[in-house]
This record gives sequence, structure tokens and C-alpha cells, in this order.
Amino acid sequence: MKAKVYYERIIRYFPAHGKTAFALEQAALLAAKSNLLLVTPRAIGSAEGRLGESLPQEAAEYYTRLVEEFPGTQPAKRAQQALTLHAVRRLLTNGELQAAKAQLKAAMREGLDNNPDFVWYAAEAFLTRGYCGEAIALLEDFLAGEEGKAGSPVLLELLGDAYRAAGNKAKALHYYQRIIERTKKEKAGTEQGDSAPVDYYSENIAALRKKIAFVTAEEDTGGTVCGTVTLSGKPLPGVEIILQPLAGHDTYIISGPYTGLRLTSDQQGRFAFTGLVPGYYGLGLILNLDEVGDIVLKGGRFPQSIFYVEAGEVVAWDFELVKTIKIISPANGVTIDADEVAFTWEPVEGAAYYRLELGTYTGAGSISSLCEKKYVTPEATISLAQLQSYQPGLAYDEQGPLPASLLGYLGSRHFWGVVAYDADDTIITASQGYLQAQNSDFQLPERNMSEGDKLLMKRNYKEAIAAYEKQLAKDAADLHALTMLARLYSVQFSSAAYVYPHTDFMKAICYYNRLFDLTGNTEYLKVLTGIYYNHLQDYEQALATLRKIEAKTPLADWDLLQVAQIESHFGRYDSALQTLLRAGRRFLPEEAALRIITGNYAGIKTKANSLTEEKWLQTLQLLAEDELLLQSEDILPDRGMPAPDAIQYLERRKRSPQEELLYLSFLTIEPTAANRVQEYIQGDLANNFAQDPAFLKTVRTLFGE
Repeated sequence: MKAKVYYERIIRYFPAHGKTAFALEQAALLAAKSNLLLVTPRAIGSAEGRLGESLPQEAAEYYTRLVEEFPGTQPAKRAQQALTLHAVRRLLTNGELQAAKAQLKAAMREGLDNNPDFVWYAAEAFLTRGYCGEAIALLEDFLAGEEGKAGSPVLLELLGDAYRAAGNKAKALHYYQRIIERTKKEKAGTEQGDSAPVDYYSENIAALRKKIAFVTAEEDTGGTVCGTVTLSGKPLPGVEIILQPLAGHDTYIISGPYTGLRLTSDQQGRFAFTGLVPGYYGLGLILNLDEVGDIVLKGGRFPQSIFYVEAGEVVAWDFELVKTIKIISPANGVTIDADEVAFTWEPVEGAAYYRLELGTYTGAGSISSLCEKKYVTPEATISLAQLQSYQPGLAYDEQGPLPASLLGYLGSRHFWGVVAYDADDTIITASQGYLQAQNSDFQLPERNMSEGDKLLMKRNYKEAIAAYEKQLAKDAADLHALTMLARLYSVQFSSAAYVYPHTDFMKAICYYNRLFDLTGNTEYLKVLTGIYYNHLQDYEQALATLRKIEAKTPLADWDLLQVAQIESHFGRYDSALQTLLRAGRRFLPEEAALRIITGNYAGIKTKANSLTEEKWLQTLQLLAEDELLLQSEDILPDRGMPAPDAIQYLERRKRSPQEELLYLSFLTIEPTAANRVQEYIQGDLANNFAQDPAFLKTVRTLFGE
């Protein structure tokens, strides 16, 4: 916020200067910048650009002063827009329709009626609060005027949305089709001039056709997505909900306010999207952090709210917002002066265990990861040696790996948090909420930088490697030099501007093995597993390394999944299933795959922790009762055929639906083929079985969500 400090100095010392109007506007924008947050299934970010949405008091004061002291200027006009929209939205949220209309009418008389952005936001404020008629009247009046004759696509689309919400399908279709025709003409012009990406126009047309499908869908066959928004168990009204149509399960794109279907939760916190055509959807919401405070979603920061909606199906999804965990120590800004770090936090009611989240700053942001160890009391202690062995993840820019991320916890400035889980492994809450009001930075004791460190910070990777190797020649047990060499040799990176030339996995393996031999720390073995599994696809060595870890400490859930996948790679499916079932986390597609391959449906957990698990469980139980279902022994010449061979064998056959389930099962559990599953389901499988929606529903539920 350093920029805001300088703007405030201009405002204070040069109150009548021409630049002061600009400074007031920028200070207001900075004060309002973080109050709106878009939470989606794939990312979290600022919902900027929504004029005047619940302005913080400080921003409103800057805007008011701007209007009063610099009337007639463009910054003052924009400030009046923001203040007016803020007032209108607040009145509508409180149910004061007539007062809101009067406020808007007064503003329009003052010249705001010729601004399409202002009109869009004002109409959107009415529409998302259920006042369809008022939104339609405002948009129709503007589009009928001289300023609106060009027919802004975003205004036309919002008008179509308003008519759809009001039940006037013919008018909605008229405006959607009008935009499509206009977009087609623009696309044709772009193709001839080759001056812009054609995909932009194609995507717009596809999105509009989706809306047309909503309008033309039969009422009794349309799907519904409904639910509630609560804060600490109490209904939260006035929250904007966004339902985004998706091309597939893994295709969520963060959209601006102009796309998707929108509505606002009512006084009981309820919402409902109806008349939806079958397809994938992602559900998100916009939170005003000034109103809700530092909160997080129960279940995790990212809602698992991507699902396939069938014709006539009702999908229920609730957003449960909860207060964050209060952290105690280390407090923000503390420097650790001991050989270990003691973390403490306030206990959470109903928590069965906690996990630490540790992070470090990279110079271009930060990276963090959850520690695998579970703590049953609100305290944890980690030695500095253990902390420095963690690799939080690498960060990159166009010029290669960021030096600070390579140093990881060998650097000095870090942060921490904690996540609470219940007995069913569901996240109850966390210390790091969306507002992140609790700063939790801590510093490790300053350490003299070696010659290799200094060269690394300058991105002289080759010279840094030589310096670390020279350091190691003097002391073969130098843990710092060994760690940095292991990391530098395991980096694999390329961009348009730079290709990292020092990757040598065999050297990295050698150094990580030496680190483990010297320390006995299994963190080094976990990195080794990743090299064998992900980079070299040497599954025998990956499994041997996992067994070495297991001899010293219980395997984490993701480690157990890797063991199950490797065992499947070699055709040991019964063992793979039993390994997977040892995990606390539910790996739904993989479990379904192994049960179908083995024909073993015994011991299925009956408790579901989410909508996805509930649908998966119901489908798997029905599948277990299907006498026609083929297991691997019914079709493969060898029941223990390794998964890659089974995939090739089945690809040569014309497969029945039952054989397709078996084929998908092998794709899902085989480590070299798992990334093909979604593409295959959404492509060839969907085309080949378009006339069998029940089968496709089974496939999507078991393997697609």
C-alpha cells in the first residue's frame, strides 16, 4: 500500500492541485480494492471492476471529497457513479425499492444516464436482487436512446438475461440471437484481417448458445442447482452466486461479471438456478470481506462445486462459511532463536486433528504446502533441521526457477498456518482465511550466505553448482551443499525465453540418497519418489523408495495412492485395492476402478462427506448389484495382466458398455494413462454413447467428478 501513502501526501499538501483529483480517485480505488472476493472451484481472486459494490467507509470518503471539491471532472463523474451504485445496492439489499429507484433517478438527471457501464451495473443490481422489471426498463430506455443505438453486446446480453428471468423467452432469445449475429460478423472481419484471435468470438458464440439452450429447455426436464449460504450457521442474504457453464469437468475458467448465470441469496440465504440443460457447471460466489470478516469455507478454500447436472435433476450445494482459527505463536515478525519452532493455536471445537501449513516467500510471491503429520492437540514442534529439509515447491518466471524458492526454508522469511479436520477428514476451518488478516511471518536465524548461495541469488546456476560441489569436496557431510545440489540437478524447466540446462536426475538421486543416509530424514526419500515416479517413470524404484519410507513412518494418503497405482501397473490389483483403502482420504475414481477390475465390492464406506461422494457411493452400490457387469477375469486372457497391457488389449476390441467401464478403470489406475481419462470421457466416449445417457451418467459419476 505504499502507493496509497504517496497519494495521501498529494491530497494533504496540494489540496487544490490538478493532480489531486487523480490522487483522490486512486486512493479510493486502493481503499476499495480488497473488499470483494470471487471464490470459485479452481481459484480465488479479487472481483474488481464492480463499481460501487459495498464501498468501505474510507473509499466512500475519498469519493465524496472528490465529488465536492472537483465537480465536473471525469474522476468526479466516476466517483459519483460509484457512490450512487453503492447506495442503490445497499437500498435494494434492504428491500427499499422505491428509495433505490429515486436515488438512481436523481443520478440519471445529473448526467449519468449516458454511461453504458453505469447503466449495466445499475441494471445488474436490480436483476440480481429479483427486480426484473426495473432492470428491463432501465436497459430498454438506454438502448432506445441515441447513446445506445450501437447496441453494446454486454447490455444486450444482460437484457436477454433479464427477460429470461422474467419468463419472457421470446424476448430473451431475440437479444441472444442478435448478439450472435453481430459476433459472427465481427468474427468474419477478424478472419479476413487476421488481427485478433478468432477463438475469442467462437467462445462468445458458444456461451450464448448455451444460454439459448437454457431458454428453450422444457421446464419439466430442466435441471436445478440450489443451496444456501451461511456464516457460522446463520443465513447470509445478499450474496451474489455465479453458475458457470463448463465444457467439461476440468475446464473451469474464472469469468468476469458479464458471463455465467447470476443471482443473489435471499433473506434465508437460499438460491436456486432452474431450467438448466444437461452439462457440467461450476458454482462460485462473491463475498464482501468488509461485511463477513476473515472467514473460510468449511471443507477448504476452494469449493468442490463442479458437477454434472442431468435433465430434471436437483443438485444441492451449500456454502458454509466459518470463522478462522486464531494463531498464537510464533507471532508475526518473530525471529526464532532456538533449534526448533514451537507452533501453537487456539483449539477448534469438533477438531479431531490439525495439520500445519508452512510457506516461504520467493521474491515474486509465496508458496506453501500442508505438512503430512497430524497433530491431535493445538501445538506442534519442528526442529530447524527438519524444517530446512522440506521442499515447499518451486516457483518460476520466464527466466527459470526463482532462487528464493530453491533455497526454500534455508532462506530467512517464512509464514505458517494451521488447518483443522474432523473425524471424517473434512476440513472444519483454517487459520488462513480469504482476508488473511492474521499475519504469521517468522524469521529463522540469519545464516552467512555461502559462495554458492550468492551466485544462486544472481541466477548464475552453473557457477552456483560448481561452488556447492567445491564446498562438498571440502566437507562430504555438508548438508546445505548436498541439499542445494540435489535441488539444482532435479529442476526441469523450459519457456520461450529460457531452457534450464542443468537437469541431471541421476546426480539428484545420488545426492538425495546421501542426505537420507546422513540424516535418516524421510523428506528426502519423498522427493526421490517424485523423481522416480513423475520424471523417470521408474516404478520399481519408486515403489522400493516408498517401502523404505514405510519402514520408518506410516505412509501419507498420497503415498498410498502412488503405491496402489504402481501395484496396478504391475498387475497386482487385489493388493492395490487393499493399499488404497488404507488411506484416510477417499480417492473415488481410483477406488471405483480397482473394485471394477477385481470385482471386490466388500467393505465400501457408507458415510459420504460431500455431494460428490454421495452420488459416487450410490452409483457404485448399484454397480455392485449389476449381474451383467464384467470383471477383468471375464474378458482378459490373464487376470494379472499389467494395466498398460490390459489397456492395449481392450483398445483393439469393439467394446460394450461393460467393457468400456473396465477400459476406463485401467486408464484411471495406470499412472502413465490417468491424464487421458477426462479427455476420453468428454470426447470419444460421449460421442459413441450419446444415445445412452444412463451409462454416461454412471461413467461421469464414477470417474469424472
